[in-house]
Amino acid sequence: MADLFCTLYIASFHLRRPYPLLVLVLVLVLVLVLVLVLVLVLVLVLVLVLVLVCCHLGNYHGKQDAVIYQMEVQM
Repeated sequence: MADLFCTLYIASFHLRRPYPLLVLVLVLVLVLVLVLVLVLVLVLVLVLVLVLVCCHLGNYHGKQDAVIYQMEVQM
């Protein structure tokens, strides 16, 4: 993380007008927030997919049990 900050700070001096340190910190914070939001969204999507898969499998087994029970009752 420090390397990225140093690279941004040094790169700013190669521009016509060097950006103040505050702007670089704000850009770095914005990038970190975006990365954290992306990771959070990916984790939520993964959890949602797992919940849907587990519910689908649970319903499938539940339906199988209901069919077996009906067959036993009819016998």
